[in-house]
Amino acid sequence: HGFSSHIPKGSSYHELESIGFFERVVKHLGWDKFSFLGHSMGGDMGCLYASVFPEKIKCLIMLDILGPALNGGDRDPDKVVAVTRKAILGKLNMERKSANATEKVYKSPEDALERLLAAAKAGNGEIPRESAKIILKRGLKANDNGYSFTRDMRMLAFTKDLNIYGMPRNFKVDLSRGLTMPHLIVKGSYGPVYDCQEHVDEVMEIYQQNSNFEFQTVEGGHHVHLTNPERVLPVIDEFLRNHSL
Repeated sequence: HGFSSHIPKGSSYHELESIGFFERVVKHLGWDKFSFLGHSMGGDMGCLYASVFPEKIKCLIMLDILGPALNGGDRDPDKVVAVTRKAILGKLNMERKSANATEKVYKSPEDALERLLAAAKAGNGEIPRESAKIILKRGLKANDNGYSFTRDMRMLAFTKDLNIYGMPRNFKVDLSRGLTMPHLIVKGSYGPVYDCQEHVDEVMEIYQQNSNFEFQTVEGGHHVHLTNPERVLPVIDEFLRNHSL
C-alpha cells in the first residue's frame, strides 16, 4: 500500500509478523508511547499490536473494522487442513504468475483511476472519483512506459482463504481481552461485517468490559472516513478530548 517498502521475494504477509513490522518501526522512530489509528486491515493490525504491546499504546482507533477475532473461523479445527493446503497452493500459484508476468502498466493516471474505481465497486463498495484520486497520490507511480500501482500483489494472499499463517479464532478472542487502553471503533452504517452476529456479540461484550471503550456508528460505507470525513472526524475529536489525548 502506498510507498511502503515491499517485503523480500519469497516472503509472505501474515498477522503475527505484522506485529513485528510495527515494532521495528516503533523502535526505529524511538517512540515510547503513541496512538494507533487504522482503517480496515490496518485497524485489525493495530488491534493485534495493542494486545501484545498494550503499554505502548495511548489509544486505539479502528475505522470500519471490528477486530481480527471477527474475520471468520478459517482456523477452526475442521477447516485448518483444507485452508492450509489452499493457502500453500494459492501462494505458489501467485508467485508463478508474478514471475512470468510483466507489471501492469496504464497509459495515463486516468486509466489507472478507472481501474481503481471498478475494483472498489466490485469489492468493499464504490468510492467517488475525487476520493479515488486521493488514494492514487500514494498508490500510483510513474515508470518508463506509463503508470503502475504501488501496492504489493502478495497482499492479496493476506485474505483468510490464502493466509497460511492464520491464528485460531479463540487465540484472537483472548487477545481482545488485553485491550485496556482508550479504544474507539467507528463503524460505517453499511460497511461490511466479516463474521456472524454471534461472534460479533461475543467480542463486543469483551470490548465493553473495558471502561475506556466506545463504539460509534456513522452513516456511510467502508470508506466513509475518505468520502465523508466530516462525519468521522468529530467522533474521533470528541473521543480524544474525553481522554485528554
